Amino acid sequence: SVGKFYSASHPPLLIWTGYFITLIFGVNAIVLKSIILILSLLSILLILLIGRELFSLKIAFYSSLIFCSNIIFTVFSQRFQFDIPYTFLILLSFYFLILYNNTRKYKYIIYTGITFGACLMIKILVGFYIPIVIFASYIILKDKSNFKLKDIAVLTAIGVTIALPWHAYMLWTYGTEFTDY
Repeated sequence: SVGKFYSASHPPLLIWTGYFITLIFGVNAIVLKSIILILSLLSILLILLIGRELFSLKIAFYSSLIFCSNIIFTVFSQRFQFDIPYTFLILLSFYFLILYNNTRKYKYIIYTGITFGACLMIKILVGFYIPIVIFASYIILKDKSNFKLKDIAVLTAIGVTIALPWHAYMLWTYGTEFTDY
């Protein structure tokens, strides 16, 4: 890979997605940037949905407007990098968690776990923010939330199970060269 092992040490979900989409639509900048554009728009939609669930449609609208006007978001929403898919997956996992808290339908814990696993396949360890923040909110908001420690353990196990094969393969194949990067 370019830059020796450094650029090959990232989890491959975004790379695989880009590869399969370019098989269908061809390899060019428009196709690759369209992937990120769609995920950027979905991230803004998730801010809107989360704001509506937690507060009101008016606050949700202003939140999404502030979010999409952030210069960092604007810059990264134009590049085929890991940041926008990671942001989208973080937002999606918390949206599923809010839906679980409101409806108590266990499928949302499973969806959160799957999203967490996908997040680990985008940005390695920073995906662990999902269960860490959920655990912290469990401790702080114990009386206001419907999720239990078992739910956090299940969604964490699902996510780790999804990400473990690739990470184990890389560790088995490249050893400490992989972990150094």
